[in-house]
Amino acid sequence: MLRTAACLLRQVRICFGSSSFRSLGALNRNRANESSCTTLFAQFDPRVPKPGSPTQEAIVAEAVSFTVRPRTQAEEIAFHEVQDVMGLVWDRAQRPHFVPALIALAGRRLAADDTDPYLAYLLNHGVVMAEAAQVRLDSTQYARVMTLRIATARTQRALPAGALVAQAVSLASRGTGLHLSDTLGPSLAGDVVRVDEASYLKGMAAWCERTNSQSRICKR
Repeated sequence: MLRTAACLLRQVRICFGSSSFRSLGALNRNRANESSCTTLFAQFDPRVPKPGSPTQEAIVAEAVSFTVRPRTQAEEIAFHEVQDVMGLVWDRAQRPHFVPALIALAGRRLAADDTDPYLAYLLNHGVVMAEAAQVRLDSTQYARVMTLRIATARTQRALPAGALVAQAVSLASRGTGLHLSDTLGPSLAGDVVRVDEASYLKGMAAWCERTNSQSRICKR
């Protein structure tokens, strides 16, 4: 049986500026002063401990310190704008307004800055939250979301966020003939989509062979 080596956390120094600290809902807001820090230390034992064995040699890491700076005023405004829209899904009275507000915000942010870091979050997690709350997108809203996703995947194709959006497009458009990988070219997002497309085509080919189906998709 494989067992994981022991790892004891003791010392990594992390400092949060006031605005960053306040945004972490799980933390006590009363402690959000000008600068709050936490220190941990990592000690890794490369050998599997055995009952009754002597003290093992260990690899000890040096302390690592980094600071998460407070958000700028522009970042603070952007954060709260996204937070306010995402909060609509939790309010039953406001829930019907969630999808229109989500699409409008994503559209504005894409038009203002196509590298906006919130786009993938809005277009992926926002849609997932709508579905979880049983707020269904109509055909017009769905088409708009797909358009925004494709645009974001193209402009952010070198980033993990762009790859995430591209994969969402690929999954949603299976069987439609859309080959997003051709548009994305040699990029991180393109590679992710190509893997997904190959996996889908392989699975469909196996299904067609197994069922001897004469459906349109098997004749492509």
